[in-house]
Amino acid sequence: MDHFLAQLGPEQTAIDLGCGRGSFRYASYKCRIIGIDVTLDSSDLFREGSRISYVHADSGQIPLAPKSVDAVLSHHTMEHFTDYRRTLMEIDRVLKDRGILWIAVPDGFSLDDSLYRFVYSGGGHVNRFTRASLIDAVHELTRFRLKQEVDLFSSFIYLSQLHQMPGELKTAGLIVLNALTRVTDKILGSRFSQYGWGFVFAGEDVSLPPIHSAYFNVCSNCGSGSPAATLRVKTYFGLGIFRCPNCGQKNSYVTPPAGLA
Repeated sequence: MDHFLAQLGPEQTAIDLGCGRGSFRYASYKCRIIGIDVTLDSSDLFREGSRISYVHADSGQIPLAPKSVDAVLSHHTMEHFTDYRRTLMEIDRVLKDRGILWIAVPDGFSLDDSLYRFVYSGGGHVNRFTRASLIDAVHELTRFRLKQEVDLFSSFIYLSQLHQMPGELKTAGLIVLNALTRVTDKILGSRFSQYGWGFVFAGEDVSLPPIHSAYFNVCSNCGSGSPAATLRVKTYFGLGIFRCPNCGQKNSYVTPPAGLA
């Protein structure tokens, strides 16, 4: 989503729908950002003058005027919205005709989502999407059409939040799990390491900058993906290890299959 957010100017507005503490780095962009969520902790929110604001509201009742925003981002949140169809209709209402919609969701039938639901007893995931069902819903309920998409790979980051395990054991376990799923994917052509997808929807006549290739290696601490060519990899007993350029966490490294970065 960085590829289009970076092009929005100070006079334009983006909504972070189901923002929590902020689903992306607000400081990296110039546009106005409105974070919307049913639960907001004012002591834990990023502030930058009047450019950043927050609204306590449900995703199915967005308290903004019709055709008033330039971009809506549902960044790993659509699976949490009880009435996602109503949410999509509200997105259609508030987005300008030349607006952009980003939706990142898990594959509801993947190893990653199944493991998350098992560990956290559902974890608030009330919707299971396939690629086709999500695209069909957006096309049915909004006037926007799929323009771009990218596969998103998991780092099983949610397992790092388990307090029952010592920190070093969790790090080692995540390194092994990420390496195992990715090596298996390379050998079998499977997608055990895939989280889901990122979709960009817009009007038919809207042109967009190119979207990045799918990042195969993802940090298990901060969740950021990086192109393999940019990573500094060290090998220990045949296992590749890299430190995340964003947070410094150690992660397993597996050379991406053809077509992935």
